[in-house]
Amino acid sequence: MKKSKLSPWVYLIVALLSLCGCDDPKSSQAVDDLKRSVKEIQDSVTGSIAPAAREVQNLASGEVDKLFSIEYKVVQIPDNAPANTLEVTLAQLGADRWECFSILERAGATVISCHRRPTSYLRWVLKFFPIPLP
Repeated sequence: MKKSKLSPWVYLIVALLSLCGCDDPKSSQAVDDLKRSVKEIQDSVTGSIAPAAREVQNLASGEVDKLFSIEYKVVQIPDNAPANTLEVTLAQLGADRWECFSILERAGATVISCHRRPTSYLRWVLKFFPIPLP
């Protein structure tokens, strides 16, 4: 048979309710003490959760911002560079997730323009749980 585990909060609430029905002054004092203890516990829990909640909110906001931003990079290769420099540079950019959209010859150099989306965990969520568009 499986044993059920009751939360300590359940025991606290049951104790509080059982003491509320008593008219004895000692019981009334116990109820006040219990209320004070509950308030202290609540303040302590709220105080320890609040900083973490703000941090999670800031991290989530940053991840959402990444969904709508694009990073850009411009690389210049001098004309006097070895012959395979362009190939090696493009391979390295591709390995770093850069998509090159323009290669131009300028005075004395080859200019490569690239872009990419920043890494975000939310992109994976959207792949597993697609949002239908209207």
